[in-house]
Amino acid sequence: MLHPAAAGERFIGVGGAAVSFLDLSRMIARHLPALADRLPARELSVEEVREGAKTEPALREAARLDGRIPLISNAKAREKLG
Repeated sequence: MLHPAAAGERFIGVGGAAVSFLDLSRMIARHLPALADRLPARELSVEEVREGAKTEPALREAARLDGRIPLISNAKAREKLG
């Protein structure tokens, strides 16, 4: 990106309504099929996340969400880049 405010930043380009991580995973798999086997194919239950977080550090943040679904939005890009 050439905009000065983009220096050192990462942005996910989405338009319209926010999407879940699982929806984003499905979009990536659809457009980049070579990556499909490395992406989540289903949502874990809250219980599976809690149990997995005991041994898998990557699941600890998700366990803290306690079933709330994080959404991806383009708000950061709109705020920083206009």
